[in-house]
Formats: sequence, C-alpha cells, structure tokens
Amino acid sequence: GENVLHSWQRPEDVPYMIVGGSPESAQFFHERFAQVFPGTIHTCTALESELAKYAANLYWATRVTFVNEMALICEQFGVDYENVRAAWLSDPRMTSVYTKRAGYPPGFDGRCWPKDLAALIASSREAGYEPGFLQAIGEANARFRS
Repeated sequence: GENVLHSWQRPEDVPYMIVGGSPESAQFFHERFAQVFPGTIHTCTALESELAKYAANLYWATRVTFVNEMALICEQFGVDYENVRAAWLSDPRMTSVYTKRAGYPPGFDGRCWPKDLAALIASSREAGYEPGFLQAIGEANARFRS
C-alpha cells in the first residue's frame, strides 16, 4: 500500500515475528511459534526487540516526514509533487510505501508512531544520547500537523 497501515488479519499475512527475552525464553517461544507461524522469526534480547519495533515504526514515520517535506518543497518551486514522485519511484531501489501524499492529512498521527517517537527520544536522553535526528522528525511532524 501507499500510506496504508497494514492490519494483519490472518497469521499468514504477518511478514515476520520478533521474539525477545532471555536466550532460554526466546528459544522456548521461538520453537513453539515456529510450529504455527510460517514467516521469519527473529530471536533477540527484550531490549533488542523493543528497539527493533521502534526502528520499524520510526523508519515509516521518517518516510512520511520526508514525503511531506518534499511535497512542500515542490509546492514552493511550483512543481507537482506527484510528477516528482513518479520520477523518483522509477528508481528500482525505491518502494512506493508511504510516499503518496494526495488524500492523506499532512504528517503522521495514530497510536504508535507519535508514542514511539516520544518514548525513544526520552529513553535515549536518559541513556545519555541526544537524538537530534529523531527530534527533528518530531518537530517537522508538528509543523505539518499544525
């Protein structure tokens, strides 16, 4: 889909699963899930699984933020974003997921992305790292949403 969040209706539609925990518990659950889950199962620590979830969600939020910024830049130059998008997506390394702007409100919202962005920024700061790039995504999104 373009900007459509996937709602996984059937187990066979889920592309992958991440099982986090101690090595023993992750392996225990991996073995049981593998009996009923046809997709890829990745095992790791609980913290790694949490960061993998943040990485996935915030990657998509970053794409939406980038698209909104490019659309506004195109508008400022008097250029149709959809034409720029079509040219950009002719590169076989690109995917159209979360690149369509028409028909969607600017920026991102919802249950996961804003919450995950705020949580990872706060946790990073607590760990002693100032996540400037993530902060910029949040600031740009706030600008698009206002």
